[in-house]
Amino acid sequence: MSTVDTTAGGERAERILDEFARRAGADGIRAVVMSELARDLGMSTKTLYQEYPNKDSLVQAMVRGWIDHLREVQADQQASGMSAEERLQHGSRELLEWRTTYSDVLWEDLRSDHPEAWALYLQTV
Repeated sequence: MSTVDTTAGGERAERILDEFARRAGADGIRAVVMSELARDLGMSTKTLYQEYPNKDSLVQAMVRGWIDHLREVQADQQASGMSAEERLQHGSRELLEWRTTYSDVLWEDLRSDHPEAWALYLQTV
């Protein structure tokens, strides 16, 4: 689901981001320990930090990936010829399904610990 710019490190950056999003989605952002993430991905923490200098940069990239996905869905809907009402109904269902994919603790961690990423999320949704 996540979209990572190749300038951010390509495949390795995407692999890191996907695993971070999976863990944060299940247990919350605070529960993700960077050294454990690196170890489980089979890389050093130095390599991890070369791709993402801190946890906040991972959170920002995760939220940007969500936004990119939502924009793609909207563009596809518009291109398909859906009416505005159909797009609203479909988009609302998609957002609800997507929102419940992640644990409540992720959303609380995002809101309380990552205000810039939270604001970006709110602006988009």
